[in-house]
Amino acid sequence: MAWSVRFFVIFAIVLSPILASCSREKTPGPGTKDETDKLIAEYTEAIWLEPKDANGYYKRGVRYEELGESDKAIADFTEAIELKEQRAYVNRAASYKKKKDYDKAIADYTMTIAFYDKHGSDLSDALLRAGASAGAYFDRGICYEEKGDAEKAQADFKKAVELHAPFKEKVKNRTKK
Repeated sequence: MAWSVRFFVIFAIVLSPILASCSREKTPGPGTKDETDKLIAEYTEAIWLEPKDANGYYKRGVRYEELGESDKAIADFTEAIELKEQRAYVNRAASYKKKKDYDKAIADYTMTIAFYDKHGSDLSDALLRAGASAGAYFDRGICYEEKGDAEKAQADFKKAVELHAPFKEKVKNRTKK
């Protein structure tokens, strides 16, 4: 076997698990800090190998947010968005909301809503689509509420319930506060 072929085979064997960790498959649920740190290292290595893979940035951002490192998460979600990963808007919005940067969170929730309005029919599960869109309206409503704009908050809460009835209870619980 020629040297270049051997190198390629070894290279592929070593890199396959790393690149597979950034595949489009579902991001694993939260784990221990050590597991999360390991995943961050894998995603970082995969990003180094394939810097234009938005999914690696997206998944690493999810892990940073798990660790409470919102600034790093926002940076990764921003990179994923720049690489055309639309689902990163809702994650970045949640990170901004957590930091109480409501204007930026509202802007990202608005982008998320626009995406679902435009591409919602492309999503196979109508219930999932309605819940995701309703969640963006609900969370944007919370941001408006925190900013003191009760009218916009109530409009978003109403839309969330219209899209997905289970949000009725969440809205009712918000108004009790």
